[in-house]
Amino acid sequence: MKNYLFNFNKKKAFSLIELLVVITIISILVLWLSNMNFKWQQDKEKLEKKVNKIISIVEETQFNSLVWKSVENFEIPKKRKITFATWANNEFTLEKFYKTGTAWISVEKNILQNPQFFIENFYCSDLNSSSTWSFLGTGEIIFEWRKIYLSGSTDCSSNNFQKLEIDFKLWDFEKKLIINTISWNITVEKF
Repeated sequence: MKNYLFNFNKKKAFSLIELLVVITIISILVLWLSNMNFKWQQDKEKLEKKVNKIISIVEETQFNSLVWKSVENFEIPKKRKITFATWANNEFTLEKFYKTGTAWISVEKNILQNPQFFIENFYCSDLNSSSTWSFLGTGEIIFEWRKIYLSGSTDCSSNNFQKLEIDFKLWDFEKKLIINTISWNITVEKF
């Protein structure tokens, strides 16, 4: 009977070391999971920053064209343009130009590059129908005071195409930038 009572009163519990090991494993898992979520959010923000930079470049050029902003030597450009190009190394370049005489003069060149960031497609779209034309390489948006039109690619130079769509991707995040040359609206869509 004594032996039975002795076993009955003996408690089984975790030792302090076992508890510390369990707490350490749980805290490592929590930190790892929160770091994964932070990386996901960081990638999403990187893509949004790149798309917002492109929007600000286009809007600045639009504004300068509308207010006839002067450039060097107080000349007022007849035209302004933004050229965009993609390269094999996932490099996306935007270059701003202005034209006062016969030659285009480069003002600023922006290079957006990231090993995981790339442009999926360029599209020229017709606002009156659902026809689109996909192209690769280079293109231009030309600002002539209150008029905007697409150029550069022979397919987008037609007066029928008044909307430029660019699909961006960074890892699993995708955005579509739409520039409407009739209404001057710039919109961003997720797809």
